[in-house]
Amino acid sequence: MEMIIYASSIMTVFGYLENKPYSSLAKNIQPKQLLKKITINDPPIPSHFNPSFEAYSNSKIYSEELARQYSTIETINVKFICARFGWINTTDDVISDLYD
Repeated sequence: MEMIIYASSIMTVFGYLENKPYSSLAKNIQPKQLLKKITINDPPIPSHFNPSFEAYSNSKIYSEELARQYSTIETINVKFICARFGWINTTDDVISDLYD
């Protein structure tokens, strides 16, 4: 096996929506300040919305970290790609389909 492609989830960073200043987005309120763009360099923060969201988020975070750890071992000649999939919100309303 030369490569493992892991389908992760945007849920790994949903916890940002539960903390200020990003929490205003979850309430569909325009923040008064510019928000810093969340990038791959920012730590994952799982959602604590309910236990199943949290478990799912944590499983994705754990798997991403496991792939990161294995990729640093020189004797393992396997490449890892982790892709965080999200969705396109066509209504420009962050909560329109978030908790349906």
